[in-house]
Amino acid sequence: MTFRGTFQTSSKSDDTLYPPKAIAILDSVGQTYYYHLNNSFVRGKIVKFSYAILYVKDVSQAVAFYEQAFGLKQKFIHESGQYAEMDTDTTTLAFASNDLAKSNLPQGFTENSLLSLPTGMEVGFVTNDVAAAFQGAVEAGANIVVEPKVKPWGQTVAYVRDLDGVLVSINSPM
Repeated sequence: MTFRGTFQTSSKSDDTLYPPKAIAILDSVGQTYYYHLNNSFVRGKIVKFSYAILYVKDVSQAVAFYEQAFGLKQKFIHESGQYAEMDTDTTTLAFASNDLAKSNLPQGFTENSLLSLPTGMEVGFVTNDVAAAFQGAVEAGANIVVEPKVKPWGQTVAYVRDLDGVLVSINSPM
């Protein structure tokens, strides 16, 4: 095991992730080992990818689009209309209004817009029928970027942009 460093964790109520008075030791591939005072090692991760938030002009409109275009269901929308989450069965896809983003990011951010190039990220969906999902997204109002195309590694991939200009990939499984 190669160590990159150690640090003292703080005491948290969740002893499975942050054991009180333990030292976290990172190996060369980023795995975390907790060294307990009783000299036993417990392997675990410090963080996990949980959700992606898209900043949009109109949260309700974004929810409706993703329901119609991709068959997702709304899981939660705050009464203010400034934040919503979709039920994806995996990582949470959420929407926050640009106004909420501005309040969270006082130094500003670049708003998504169909009038400019897409940002350097994409939201990806996997389906067994890329052509049908692509057509459904376009019928729901998505802008075509790249029609379904088989990549050299055998995966079929298509790209659209949602109503706010967010780049969305529609992919066959790998």
